[in-house]
Amino acid sequence: MSNPKNLIFVVEDDNFFLEVVTDDLSENESYAVKGFSTAEECLENLNENPDVIVLDFYLDKENPDAMNGMEALEKINASNPEIKVIMLSGQDSLETAGTLLDKGAFDYVIKDSDAIKILQKKITKALS
Repeated sequence: MSNPKNLIFVVEDDNFFLEVVTDDLSENESYAVKGFSTAEECLENLNENPDVIVLDFYLDKENPDAMNGMEALEKINASNPEIKVIMLSGQDSLETAGTLLDKGAFDYVIKDSDAIKILQKKITKALS
C-alpha cells in the first residue's frame, strides 16, 4: 500500500508561471498538484482538503474584479485554518509580507529567479 500523496494547490493567474510551478512541483512523487487560475476556483475546491496552497497575491490579470490573494487567504483560513498557505508575489515588500503573515499565511515567497527552488523548500517545511 502506498502512502497518500500530499495535495498541493497552486493559484496563479499567469498561465505560463502556473504551468511552470505545477510541472516542477509534480516532479515530486509525493505530491498531487492542482493548478487554478483564480482564487474563486481554488475556494470551490477546498473540500478536497489540500495540505498546502501556493497563492499568488495579485490575481487580477484576466479580471480586474477578481478576488485577490489576501481576500482568498482570509476565506481559506476561515474555512480550514489547518491548510498551510504560502503567498507568492512579485512584491519585494516587507510590509506586504508582514501583513500576510499576520493574517495567517504560513510563509511568503517573492517571484524571482529563485522562486521555485525556495517554494520547494517552503512546501517541505510546511509539510513537516
